[in-house]
Formats: sequence, structure tokens, C-alpha cells
Amino acid sequence: MCHGESADSFLKLDYVVPPFPKDCWVYSEADRNFGKGYFVHLGPNVDKAISRAEESGIKLEELFLASITRYQWMDEVHGTANRDMFKKLIDQGVPYLLMPIGIRNPKKPIIEENLIIDFEYAIEMNEVTFTPGTAIKEDNMCKAVLNKPERV
Repeated sequence: MCHGESADSFLKLDYVVPPFPKDCWVYSEADRNFGKGYFVHLGPNVDKAISRAEESGIKLEELFLASITRYQWMDEVHGTANRDMFKKLIDQGVPYLLMPIGIRNPKKPIIEENLIIDFEYAIEMNEVTFTPGTAIKEDNMCKAVLNKPERV
């Protein structure tokens, strides 16, 4: 990273939260808790990438960007308290760590003793957007979460 830039200049974390469009597939899926939850979407910070390119003298029409994104459905079986607390901390400017976490035994409960937490690869981040699914526009990379995934 360039001096003074944070990981937020390169990565973008978005929470796509209810309400979702009324015809959204999550409302009819048991494995999506019938829409009780949200999506976490991680991808490139395209706006900052375009700004860096322009500052480097690359014209927008000559710019080629390729990206990979990842999203995960997060059930909220017990309400929104954890998400609300996270948003409150973000709004207060508290940074968070983005890191890989694995599950030792998928047949056991997801509790701290059953997790593999890898602080070695943790990335400090500061920004998150929280956008209702109904507000996601066609040109938003997060739009992908609102389309039912195809099974191959």
C-alpha cells in the first residue's frame, strides 16, 4: 500500500440489509431464514481504483479493471443486535479486523473453541456501507446478492 492509505482504499465491505425487494429469492428460501438476515459483500474499492488510475494519467476509456467479489449470507435468528452494535462502532470510527476464520468441526456448534482464527492475515479496515436491498441500483456490484445463485 502507498504511504497513508488504508486497506479501505483497495477493498470495500458492504452489508446488504433488509428490506430486500419484495420478489427477492431470500424470502422463499429456508436456508436463507426466509429473509431474516443480511449479506456481507467484499470486493474491490472500484471508485478508489479509478481515482488512482486517473491520478496516474490513465484515461478512463483506457482503463481495464478485473475483480473478484465474495459474499456471504448471515442469518439473524436472534435479531439484529450484533449487526446494530457493529454499525454503531463503525459510526464512531472504531476500526475492525477482516481475517480468515475456519471451523474445526462443522458438526459441532460454532463457538470460539471450534473456530480457527488467523490473526496473522488480519487486515485493519475502517469503512463499511450498510445499504437496504431495496436501495441497490443496477450498477452496484452488490446487486449480485439479490439474484438467486445458479447451482451447477
